[in-house]
Amino acid sequence: MRRNIKWIISASALFLFISAYYSFSFAAEETPNSQANENEKLDFLVDKKQVNSSNDKRMEVITLSNSDNDDKALEQNKSTTDFASIFIEKEIGLGDVRKKLLDVFGEPLEEGMYEGGHFYDYGDKTYFVNPETEQINAIAVPGEKIPENVWLELEESLKDSLKLEGMNEMDGLWMEIYDWKEYDILVERIEEGSSPIYIWLLEDSLFTE
Repeated sequence: MRRNIKWIISASALFLFISAYYSFSFAAEETPNSQANENEKLDFLVDKKQVNSSNDKRMEVITLSNSDNDDKALEQNKSTTDFASIFIEKEIGLGDVRKKLLDVFGEPLEEGMYEGGHFYDYGDKTYFVNPETEQINAIAVPGEKIPENVWLELEESLKDSLKLEGMNEMDGLWMEIYDWKEYDILVERIEEGSSPIYIWLLEDSLFTE
């Protein structure tokens, strides 16, 4: 009976020792893994913060880009309005027919022929009409009729759209032709760099074909 009790005690002690050993071993193995998991979570949060920071910077760039585009759009709209105020009067513009021109403005101060077409001079503006189509294909405005500050802004808006420049030997004038929307802008000067004496709105490529 005593032997059985000793054997049972010994077996119980051995079982407790083995259980404790494996428990400590498992805990020792689990700790690095747990630490690794915590580190992975921390790395993820850091990465996420960096991504969010990058996204914020990207949004700032996009916002600035949109702001730049808005500024350019405003400048373009302003130049369009300024050019329209210079060349368009009483809704008469390029493409309108001679009859409408005469009906609206009446008899011109002067009329005649210029480079194969008819011109009608009303002082502030001179209209040129294609004799084949009877449509206005050019409008010329004296430079002195345009406020200097307005012209300087318009000239700045045209600087990247130059198509042709040089001396017009026939008229003895320096000329510059700019591409503007579906039209051309012609600037005539006494000499290069001087103030414009005439500014024209032309059908596209009217003088460059």
